[in-house]
Amino acid sequence: MDRLDTMKAFVTVAELGSFTKAAEKLETSNQLVSKYVSQLEDQLGVRLFNRTTRRVHLTQEGEQCLHHAMHILESVHDMENHFGELQSTAKGLLQISAPVDFSTLHLAPLIRDFKKKYPEVGVNLELSDRKVDVIEEGFDVALRIGNLKSSSLRISVCPVTCSGFIRPGVSV
Repeated sequence: MDRLDTMKAFVTVAELGSFTKAAEKLETSNQLVSKYVSQLEDQLGVRLFNRTTRRVHLTQEGEQCLHHAMHILESVHDMENHFGELQSTAKGLLQISAPVDFSTLHLAPLIRDFKKKYPEVGVNLELSDRKVDVIEEGFDVALRIGNLKSSSLRISVCPVTCSGFIRPGVSV
Protein backbone atom coordinates (compact mmCIF):
# COMPACT_ATOMS: atom_id res chain seq x y z
CA MET A 1 0.00 0.00 0.00
CA ASP A 2 1.05 3.54 -0.61
CA ARG A 3 2.38 5.13 2.57
CA LEU A 4 0.91 8.51 1.69
CA ASP A 5 -2.54 6.95 1.33
CA THR A 6 -2.19 5.26 4.72
CA MET A 7 -1.12 8.55 6.30
CA LYS A 8 -3.99 10.45 4.64
CA ALA A 9 -6.46 7.89 5.93
CA PHE A 10 -4.97 8.01 9.43
CA VAL A 11 -4.95 11.83 9.57
CA THR A 12 -8.51 12.05 8.26
CA VAL A 13 -9.79 9.54 10.83
CA ALA A 14 -7.97 11.44 13.58
CA GLU A 15 -9.37 14.81 12.45
CA LEU A 16 -12.95 13.59 12.03
CA GLY A 17 -12.97 11.07 14.88
CA SER A 18 -14.69 8.47 12.72
CA PHE A 19 -13.75 5.86 10.14
CA THR A 20 -17.10 6.32 8.41
CA LYS A 21 -16.75 10.10 8.11
CA ALA A 22 -13.14 9.69 6.94
CA ALA A 23 -14.25 7.23 4.25
CA GLU A 24 -16.90 9.68 3.06
CA LYS A 25 -14.41 12.54 2.92
CA LEU A 26 -11.83 10.41 1.11
CA GLU A 27 -14.52 9.02 -1.20
CA THR A 28 -13.61 5.42 -0.45
CA SER A 29 -14.94 2.53 1.58
CA ASN A 30 -14.96 2.25 5.35
CA GLN A 31 -13.12 -1.08 5.01
CA LEU A 32 -10.29 0.44 2.98
CA VAL A 33 -9.78 3.26 5.48
CA SER A 34 -9.69 0.70 8.29
CA LYS A 35 -7.22 -1.42 6.29
CA TYR A 36 -4.95 1.59 5.70
CA VAL A 37 -4.91 2.51 9.39
CA SER A 38 -4.24 -1.13 10.36
CA GLN A 39 -1.36 -1.30 7.90
CA LEU A 40 0.13 1.90 9.30
CA GLU A 41 -0.16 0.48 12.81
CA ASP A 42 1.56 -2.72 11.63
CA GLN A 43 4.33 -0.77 9.88
CA LEU A 44 4.98 1.33 12.97
CA GLY A 45 4.43 -1.48 15.47
CA VAL A 46 2.13 0.66 17.64
CA ARG A 47 -1.59 1.09 18.21
CA LEU A 48 -2.69 4.52 16.95
CA PHE A 49 -6.33 4.52 18.06
CA ASN A 50 -8.43 3.26 20.91
CA ARG A 51 -11.63 2.20 19.23
CA THR A 52 -15.09 1.78 20.68
CA THR A 53 -18.35 1.27 18.85
CA ARG A 54 -19.14 4.96 19.24
CA ARG A 55 -15.80 6.78 19.23
CA VAL A 56 -12.24 6.70 18.04
CA HIS A 57 -9.54 8.23 20.27
CA LEU A 58 -5.87 8.70 19.52
CA THR A 59 -3.41 6.87 21.75
CA GLN A 60 -0.34 8.73 22.97
CA GLU A 61 1.63 7.17 20.11
CA GLY A 62 -1.21 8.10 17.77
CA GLU A 63 -0.91 11.76 18.77
CA GLN A 64 2.83 11.71 18.07
CA CYS A 65 2.24 9.94 14.76
CA LEU A 66 -0.47 12.47 13.85
CA HIS A 67 1.99 15.34 14.30
CA HIS A 68 4.58 13.64 12.08
CA ALA A 69 2.05 12.49 9.45
CA MET A 70 0.53 15.97 9.16
CA HIS A 71 4.00 17.45 8.74
CA ILE A 72 4.88 14.88 6.04
CA LEU A 73 1.60 15.39 4.15
CA GLU A 74 1.98 19.16 4.35
CA SER A 75 5.53 18.90 2.98
CA VAL A 76 4.35 16.69 0.11
CA HIS A 77 1.50 19.13 -0.60
CA ASP A 78 3.94 22.08 -0.60
CA MET A 79 6.29 20.21 -2.93
CA GLU A 80 3.46 19.36 -5.35
CA ASN A 81 2.26 22.97 -5.35
CA HIS A 82 5.77 24.31 -5.87
CA PHE A 83 6.51 22.09 -8.85
CA GLY A 84 2.99 22.43 -10.17
CA GLU A 85 3.47 26.19 -10.28
CA LEU A 86 6.78 25.76 -12.06
CA GLN A 87 5.08 23.60 -14.68
CA SER A 88 2.12 25.93 -15.15
CA THR A 89 4.07 29.20 -15.24
CA ALA A 90 5.56 30.08 -18.59
CA LYS A 91 9.19 31.22 -18.20
CA GLY A 92 12.19 31.65 -20.41
CA LEU A 93 13.00 33.33 -23.68
CA LEU A 94 10.85 33.07 -26.81
CA GLN A 95 12.96 33.48 -29.96
CA ILE A 96 10.89 34.76 -32.91
CA SER A 97 11.90 35.51 -36.48
CA ALA A 98 9.37 37.50 -38.48
CA PRO A 99 9.21 39.66 -41.62
CA VAL A 100 9.72 43.39 -41.12
CA ASP A 101 6.49 44.80 -42.62
CA PHE A 102 4.22 42.19 -41.05
CA SER A 103 5.80 42.63 -37.62
CA THR A 104 5.57 46.40 -37.68
CA LEU A 105 1.86 46.29 -38.48
CA HIS A 106 0.65 43.23 -36.58
CA LEU A 107 3.05 41.74 -34.04
CA ALA A 108 3.70 44.69 -31.72
CA PRO A 109 0.24 44.66 -30.07
CA LEU A 110 0.22 40.85 -29.93
CA ILE A 111 3.62 40.75 -28.24
CA ARG A 112 2.50 43.47 -25.79
CA ASP A 113 -0.58 41.39 -24.86
CA PHE A 114 1.52 38.24 -24.63
CA LYS A 115 4.00 39.97 -22.27
CA LYS A 116 1.12 41.13 -20.03
CA LYS A 117 -0.19 37.57 -19.80
CA TYR A 118 3.24 35.93 -19.45
CA PRO A 119 5.52 38.49 -17.75
CA GLU A 120 8.24 35.92 -17.02
CA VAL A 121 8.73 35.15 -20.71
CA GLY A 122 11.24 37.30 -22.53
CA VAL A 123 10.69 37.87 -26.25
CA ASN A 124 13.56 38.22 -28.69
CA LEU A 125 12.10 39.32 -32.02
CA GLU A 126 14.43 39.32 -35.02
CA LEU A 127 12.97 41.29 -37.91
CA SER A 128 14.24 39.92 -41.18
CA ASP A 129 12.81 38.99 -44.55
CA ARG A 130 15.51 36.36 -45.15
CA LYS A 131 14.88 32.64 -44.92
CA VAL A 132 16.14 31.39 -41.56
CA ASP A 133 17.23 27.96 -40.38
CA VAL A 134 14.94 27.63 -37.36
CA ILE A 135 16.90 24.81 -35.72
CA GLU A 136 20.41 26.07 -36.49
CA GLU A 137 19.66 29.63 -35.42
CA GLY A 138 17.68 28.63 -32.33
CA PHE A 139 14.30 30.14 -33.16
CA ASP A 140 11.16 28.87 -31.45
CA VAL A 141 8.89 30.48 -34.03
CA ALA A 142 9.56 31.70 -37.56
CA LEU A 143 6.80 33.62 -39.32
CA ARG A 144 6.86 34.04 -43.09
CA ILE A 145 4.25 35.40 -45.47
CA GLY A 146 3.57 33.66 -48.78
CA ASN A 147 3.22 30.21 -50.26
CA LEU A 148 5.55 27.44 -49.21
CA LYS A 149 7.43 25.95 -52.13
CA SER A 150 8.59 22.36 -51.94
CA SER A 151 10.02 22.45 -48.47
CA SER A 152 10.57 20.43 -45.35
CA LEU A 153 8.90 23.23 -43.38
CA ARG A 154 5.48 22.49 -41.98
CA ILE A 155 2.84 24.55 -40.28
CA SER A 156 2.18 23.26 -36.79
CA VAL A 157 -0.26 24.31 -34.13
CA CYS A 158 1.15 25.49 -30.84
CA PRO A 159 -0.29 23.36 -27.97
CA VAL A 160 -0.38 26.43 -25.74
CA THR A 161 -3.09 28.99 -26.38
CA CYS A 162 -1.38 32.35 -26.59
CA SER A 163 -4.37 34.73 -26.60
CA GLY A 164 -4.30 35.45 -30.29
CA PHE A 165 -0.51 35.43 -30.47
CA ILE A 166 -0.65 32.23 -32.48
CA ARG A 167 -4.02 31.32 -33.92
CA PRO A 168 -4.60 27.64 -34.78
CA GLY A 169 -5.69 27.16 -38.38
CA VAL A 170 -4.08 30.40 -39.62
CA SER A 171 -1.25 29.94 -42.10
CA VAL A 172 1.76 31.89 -41.04
